[in-house]
Order: sequence, then structure tokens, then C-alpha cells
Amino acid sequence: MKSRILKKCPALYQSHAVYQQMQRNNCAEGWTGDYAEYTLAAGAFSSTISQEHADLLAQRSVDAQAQQFANNNASCIRIYRNVSRSVTFYSVDCAAGKQPGAYVYTVPANKYSSAISQQDADDQAEDEIKDYGQYYADVNGPCNTTTEGIWEGDETSQTRCQTLNGTNTGKTEIRLKNVNSASSTYNQYQWFEMAENILGCSASTTVYARLGYENIYSFGWNTYGDVVVKFYSDAAGTQPVSVNGLQINFYQNDYCTGNSSTTGPATANGSYTILASGAVLQYQSNNNSTCDIDYYLTNGSGYSIAN
Repeated sequence: MKSRILKKCPALYQSHAVYQQMQRNNCAEGWTGDYAEYTLAAGAFSSTISQEHADLLAQRSVDAQAQQFANNNASCIRIYRNVSRSVTFYSVDCAAGKQPGAYVYTVPANKYSSAISQQDADDQAEDEIKDYGQYYADVNGPCNTTTEGIWEGDETSQTRCQTLNGTNTGKTEIRLKNVNSASSTYNQYQWFEMAENILGCSASTTVYARLGYENIYSFGWNTYGDVVVKFYSDAAGTQPVSVNGLQINFYQNDYCTGNSSTTGPATANGSYTILASGAVLQYQSNNNSTCDIDYYLTNGSGYSIAN
């Protein structure tokens, strides 16, 4: 009897499922591709060699197809990029006798991007400037020798309310010392206006008074009119201002007789006051001369005379 040898069938290996994320790469300028997942089901490829060979065939298929799948199925997302932004800083670490020069910190355009908005991209650039601008100015900013005064103070420096021509301006001044030894005013002190009114100084209100004539009319040989004083917050008389109980001093002068008489003071309220109603401003004397009577303001408390 002859013996028969049975041949064993070779093993068949099935590929595993493959999942691959792929980004779309064909979006227009200013846009970026989203991701799409390409899936190859288990058993798509088989091999009698090994499991690794079956999986390799599957991976090669995915590599060939995944990009096209992403380009056909993933969306394009708008990308916003920051505009160029520059800010000037000055070192706060210059030595005595040195004046800090300008240091410009720049964030170039397109350094930051955002899928949210243009403002978000620009805000990222602004955040960088806030975080690093002053630091780089202190480290790299120029410190120049100068003969100009460098005025410094500290928490013990004197402060006061600022006055101008005897009038409070509503601002605070601080007394500073010149620390620049190269300056002609080295070690001298000077008062400077502060940006913040830390003392809460109140400004004095200057009232300007201007005299004039209104409602002028003639009757017979005489001319009559109202003598009026108006009040302003500026010397040019363009901004009316109201007063309350302000005493106004004035007098009249008759040019024919040479008589000058004080007829005030008058109490003024509001933006104007009539000092004399229907007053004689011009008359004819006994010798038929034309005589003028003019009114004038005189200095008083709480107001200045405007021309």
C-alpha cells in the first residue's frame, strides 16, 4: 500500500481596521483646512505571508486615499492674522545723568493667527507688547548723556495746589530735584505740574465783566439807553457765565461838566445786569454843546474787567 502525504492549507491573514486623521490641504489663501477621518474596514486586505503584511497593504491603501478624502470632505476655516503693531517705550533703568531714548518694540504682521476674528489675532500681538515691550526697553533701550535737567522725586516730595496769577488752576504741583550732574541746574529744585490731581485742588472761577449800552434811543436833543454789564468765563467774552450776588463797582463821567460820580455798587445776578435803565448818554448843554456821559467799571472782588 502506498502512503499519501496531505498538504496543509496556508494561513490567511486579514488586515485590521485603519483610522487616519488627515487635514485638508487645498484651501484658498487666508484659509486653513479642517480634519477628516478616513476609515478602512477590517478585512479589506488579506495575506498568506503574515499579519504584518496584511496590515501593511491596508496602510498603503489608506496613505494613497486619505488626502483626497480629506480634500473632498473636510471644510476650510477662515484664518485671521495680526497686523503689524509698534509701540515706543523708554527705559526706566538709566543711570543718573542719562536720559532714556526711544525704544520701539514691534510685532510683525502675520506672527499670530486666529480662527475666531481679526480682533483676536490683533489682541495676541497686543498681549506680547504688554508682556515684553517695557522689559526689552529696560534691557536694550538707549540711555543718552544729556545736559538737560533730569527731575526726580519720591514719596516724600512736597506737593501743593498750583496757582497762576494768584488764581488756583485746580491742578497739583510736585517739587522735584535735578539729579543730572551734567546739568547747569544740578541739585536744584523746581515745581512741576502733576498729571493726576492727587490733592483734589479746586480751580478758581475767574469772572470777566464787560460794560456796554443797549436799547439806545433819542428823544429831543438827548440820547438814552440801558447801561448793561455782562459776565463771561473768558477774557475774550465768548463764554457767558452766571453770577450770584456779585457786587459790581462802576461810575459815570460827564465830559462837559467834568463831573465824575460813583453810582455803584450794584448787585448782579445771572449772566447780565442792568446798571442803569434809560440813562442819559448824551445831552445838549445850555450853550448848545453836545455832551457825552459815559459809564465805567472799576475793580472789585470776584471779577476782572474785560476790555
